[in-house]
Amino acid sequence: MDKSSLRSGDIATGIVLTAGSVAVIISSYKMTLPVLAQGHAFSSSPGLVPGILAFFMLVMSISLICRGRCEGGSLRFLLPAGIWAGIRSVEGKNTLFIFGLIAFYIFALLRALPYCVATFIFLYVFILVYYEKRYLYVGLIALVCSLLITYSFGVLAEIPLPGKTLRFILPGSGMTITIP
Repeated sequence: MDKSSLRSGDIATGIVLTAGSVAVIISSYKMTLPVLAQGHAFSSSPGLVPGILAFFMLVMSISLICRGRCEGGSLRFLLPAGIWAGIRSVEGKNTLFIFGLIAFYIFALLRALPYCVATFIFLYVFILVYYEKRYLYVGLIALVCSLLITYSFGVLAEIPLPGKTLRFILPGSGMTITIP
């Protein structure tokens, strides 16, 4: 990659981070208003720390845009020819596949299956496509990781996990096993 394309990436990253920072600042401001309306001090507002962090992120994002522009970066890659070239590249195809896999996980798997099962399928496909080709080994890694994630967040941290819940009643004992 040449220096100008790297600087163009800096400009694009700076734009995305600027938009995210502004969104967090607006959200922080909205969190602060009810606290101030109740007569509490500004320092006790839940939006104070995120707002401060977002402000500094905004400053750094703008400096990233300026640096990228001063060192030869441009937004020519956003022209239709540049977009199609990016999509046709290996990196573009990988990015689209990952976004598609994440969307499938969120909008299909988590709505139809328990969290543990959906996470297992997601991890299995992701690891199989990008890292390892041994099916049993990948299955074992995905199983251990999904069970560990489900247990850590769902049981230990008591965080409600998305997805359906499976309940098994053990015959003879009447004991119920719940899998989030």
